[in-house]
Order: sequence, then C-alpha cells, then structure tokens
Amino acid sequence: MLHNFTLVHDDIMDNADLRRGNLTLHKKYNLNTAILTGDILAAVAYEFLLKDCKVNAKQALDSFTKGLVEVCEGQSLDTEFETRKNVSLPEYIKMIEKKTAALARMCCELGAYLADGSTQDIKALSDYGKYLGIAFQIQDDLLDITAVRAEFGKMIGGDLMEGKKTFLFIEAFGKAKGEDKELLLKVIANKGIRSNQIDKYKKLYEKLGVIEDARTEIKNYTNKALKSIDKLSNKSEIEIFHWLADSLIKRNR
Repeated sequence: MLHNFTLVHDDIMDNADLRRGNLTLHKKYNLNTAILTGDILAAVAYEFLLKDCKVNAKQALDSFTKGLVEVCEGQSLDTEFETRKNVSLPEYIKMIEKKTAALARMCCELGAYLADGSTQDIKALSDYGKYLGIAFQIQDDLLDITAVRAEFGKMIGGDLMEGKKTFLFIEAFGKAKGEDKELLLKVIANKGIRSNQIDKYKKLYEKLGVIEDARTEIKNYTNKALKSIDKLSNKSEIEIFHWLADSLIKRNR
C-alpha cells in the first residue's frame, strides 16, 4: 500500500498517462481524487503495520517512517535534476538510493524487525534491499528505452520526453562529443524530446554503449545485494532472495 501511494503521487508529478497498462488515477478520474487516494493509502499502510508490530514496534515504525521520508526526498531531488544542466553519476546514485532503494531497503529491514531478527540479520537484509533497489531503478531506466510497450505497460521513452536525467542519459552525456553532445544538450534545453525522436536517441545510446553500461551496473549492484544476503545467520530460506534478484533483472516491465 505504501508503494502504491508513492506510485499514485509519482504519476501525478510526472503527468503520466499509463501505469501497468492502465490509465493512471488522475487521468481516469481527476487530480483531487488521485491525491486523496494516495494520502489514504499511506494512512492505511500505517494502520496495517501497527497490527503486525508485536515486537520491536518503535524500531519498525521508525524504519517505515524513515523510508517514506527518504522516498519523498528522492522524488524532490529527481524533480530538481530536471531543471539542472549537469548531474553527476554519484549524485544520481544518491538520488535513487532515496527515491527507489530506500523503499526496498525499508521493506527488507522491516521484515527483520517484525521477525525479531538479530542486528546482523537486520543489517544484511537492509543492505540487500538497498543494493537491489538501486539495480531495480537502473533496470527501470533501461526498460524505459528498450522495452516493448505491450509488456512495459507505459509509454516507451517517457524519461527522454520528460527530460529526466537517468543513468543512461548521464552516462551518454559524459561520453558524447561533437554532434552527439549537441543532441543531448537539446534534450536539456528543450526540457525533453518529442515522441517521434525516441528511436533516434535510442540509436545514440546504442552507439555510445550506455545500454551495455546500464546492464553491467545492474549486475554489479545485484551481486552486491547477494553478497549482503550471504551474511544472514539462517541460510535455510536464502534461495528466495536469489530468486527475487534474478526475477528483477529479467523483468520486462
């Protein structure tokens, strides 16, 4: 429910038309209905969390609230980046640590608190969620330009159309020279591109090798996540974490 709250408000801020192949709430109904729906989802998420807080209630609530705050901070940074001419890769990674990875980290950490896990287990699960969350967001950036729309469930090339500074754009901007650099500068100057230009920029990304760069980083962060989970004291259920990491890398939406 907390995740869906973030998606409802994210769609409003991005003025997105589609989510999971369906009209977004603000497009299907109206802006006020979507805002209120997001607010209610966040409130009800807390209501259900409290029902599960049999142990470590304060730590669980702190983790949940911190995760929510960081997601909002990350979304704010993402919005700020759209108006900036230069965004470095470390700045981008820091932003997605908050916008996306903080939620994944909190989910894993929360499970450990509610199961009364050890300090070592909480740290292992927290790191697993953080690194997997970063891999997930870079994968999302990659799918935005490489996915098949029927499978992706939303507009292909939406990040470029909105002028977002994604992993691929930042990497391309750092590598590009001459006419290629000019093309990328136009994205910044015009605050995005038209839908009929998406294929042109996809070919530019392929030429500069940033699609492969993204795939490499996804694997790197996924491997970091799996190394973190190896530190769990109970190895009997570890396979599910490997399955989750593998499924996220192979997803097409």
